[in-house]
Formats: sequence, structure tokens, C-alpha cells
Amino acid sequence: MHPLGKDMPVERIGKYRIQQLIARGGMGALYLAHDPDLDREVAIKVMSESIMRDEQARERFYREARAAARLQHRNIVTVFDFAHDGETPYFVMELLRGQNLSQRLQHGPPLTMRMKLDLAMQLCEGLHFAHGEGVIHRDVKPANIWLLDDGGVKLLDFGIAKSSAGTLTLGGSVVGSAGYMSPEHIEGQPVDHRSDVFSVGAVLFELIAGRPPFDGDSVTAVMLHQHFHRLSSCRTARSPHRRCLPQRPMCA
Repeated sequence: MHPLGKDMPVERIGKYRIQQLIARGGMGALYLAHDPDLDREVAIKVMSESIMRDEQARERFYREARAAARLQHRNIVTVFDFAHDGETPYFVMELLRGQNLSQRLQHGPPLTMRMKLDLAMQLCEGLHFAHGEGVIHRDVKPANIWLLDDGGVKLLDFGIAKSSAGTLTLGGSVVGSAGYMSPEHIEGQPVDHRSDVFSVGAVLFELIAGRPPFDGDSVTAVMLHQHFHRLSSCRTARSPHRRCLPQRPMCA
């Protein structure tokens, strides 16, 4: 196994000189690096050794790189390159300054109403473009929404994105973040761009109300909460079986 997959200091990945470790998670590590050809700082996401042995997780890593690389938009993180260093795959992204929305909501400072509305518009613009290219994100949540220092908004992490013609599950399991998933997504049914619209609604609810719309740390808990405590905007009064996905998408 190539040493990049191990927990040891890394000095270089491909042509890129590593400056520091930004973060480490379940999928791998994120590094701050320098591109010597263009003389610029970039972020490099490297797959971990354990993930390399998991075929489904490896495909998710590849999917994130491919999906983001096709989506050239001001509100979607830009992917510059995808390659292998030895046996280890990695992809190179623009370096973003700022913090994700989850961090901002937890640690402040508070967002003004104008900032929240601007955030919502930029998020919808990014999703509108992705949907137009046939890509469904499927994991829209505060942790995947990046707030730039200059007020811009970037959508991150297309690791479970799918083509409009693709399938919903990985290995038969539902993937996504339960508290922001549409009922159809949670139930493992086929979804389209409207599922992302539902997730945007969940994020906006949290922005305004100061808490997520559905309680629960697991898919099962959120399913129960959605079933017994549907939001009034879902218009379930006329039919207890009506789904929460809007027939006319707001972000498309």
C-alpha cells in the first residue's frame, strides 16, 4: 500500500507540495498544498487506506470527484484535477477560506435575515445548475454549505450525488444525512431534484427557527418524526399519504 494511505506525515502528493493537514475524516484526509506550475494554494482530498479496500466507499470517492468536476459554477466547489499517487487516488480542489454553515450556526456570529436570504438564493442557484446538468446532490445540509469570507456560498461534497438516470442506494443502503433527507429518500424510493429542494427547505427551517425541522440521530428516528410531526407546509391535511416533495421545484 502506498504510504499516502497511512497516518504519517506527507510532504508531496503528485506534483503538489503539502503544506499542512486541514482535516481528517472517514473518507480520508484533506490537505493544504501548493501547485508549483500555477503558483497557487489548493486543497487536496486523499482517500484513506481503509476506504481503498471498500469498493462502495471507493466508488463514492470517485463519484464526488467526477460530479464536482462537471459542475463549473460560482456556487459549487471547483475541482481542478483527479489523479493517483502510486495506488492512492486524490483530487485537487480550489482552496476555500471561511467556514461551513454548521460551524457558523454553532459558534456564530449570528447571520442576519438579509444574509440568510442571500445564502438561500446562492444555494438554490448552485443546485439549479447541478440539476440542469443532471446531477442530484442528495446530501444538502449545513456541513456541506461553505460560507466564504467575501459572502459567497459554495456547495460541497458530492460524494453521494447521482445522475438523474442513476440509482439511489449504495449496496442496498440509504445514504445521506437523516435530518435533512426527504421522506422518499429515507424510505429508499427513487428520488429526483425535488429531494434536494426538500433538503434546502430543511436547511432554511433551521436558519429561521434555530433548530433542525426533524429530531433524531438515526434514519429510523427521523422517519418516525416525519410521520407523526409533518410540517404544515407539507399540506398533509388533505391526504395522510401525501409526500412532502413539491410538485413545482423552487430551486429549478
